[in-house]
Amino acid sequence: MSNGKTPAPDDAAPGGRSVLGLAFLIVFLDMMGFSVLFPLFPSLLDHYLAQEGPDSVIGGFAGWLRGLATDADGAVNEVALHAFFGGALGSLYSVLQFLFAPYWGRKSDLQGRRPVLLLTLAGTAVSYVLWFFSGPFAVLIVSRLLGGIMAGNVSTATAMVADVTEGKDRAKGMGMIGAGIGLGFVLGPAFGGLTAGWDLRETLPSLVAWGVNPFSGCALVALGISLLNLVLVARRLPETLPPERRGAESADRTR
Repeated sequence: MSNGKTPAPDDAAPGGRSVLGLAFLIVFLDMMGFSVLFPLFPSLLDHYLAQEGPDSVIGGFAGWLRGLATDADGAVNEVALHAFFGGALGSLYSVLQFLFAPYWGRKSDLQGRRPVLLLTLAGTAVSYVLWFFSGPFAVLIVSRLLGGIMAGNVSTATAMVADVTEGKDRAKGMGMIGAGIGLGFVLGPAFGGLTAGWDLRETLPSLVAWGVNPFSGCALVALGISLLNLVLVARRLPETLPPERRGAESADRTR
């Protein structure tokens, strides 16, 4: 028998309040793993350039970037050179994320949030495995390409929040998503900096022939974060979009 009270918005869909907390953790861990790489950009350029030489792909790319980083007096600004390289490598991921996020969003509208998150998080983990074995620069590029393609986690987590909230509670939920992204971007580079000196070539010399490199320790940290995220979704996240609401227009679905 009804007690006459209106149910709270976060009771309107499976998992309500717990889903908001999980959405926060999903985007936090995702951004944390993604940004572990940021402090390594200068070292990445120097390492691959020394390893593959000026006549390689990375050598030609670095030569072009040097032209952009050359001062009026003809001197190369090393800080600008490393910044341009980091921007280019980061943009490679971000452009693909921009292109594929609508695809993952639409797929989650049709198939549900949980399976899409499981797929994209698994793909993200595979991209970190490639980074772990990225002895050649080309493998590092492939890992960033795959990471960008599979980066549908934030958009799907945002859709989850929309599924389980309404009104002012939706604004609060979206704020939690933003907080998770921001906090991940703060702690990810910190973890990257702390583990930058962890050279697995010294402890796992037999894997050097398989592509283990000076940055594999950081890649292992990012992989661990992504696997934690995957286990969290697999074990704790309920489906927030029931079958009868899948494929409906977004305006109808979020009323």
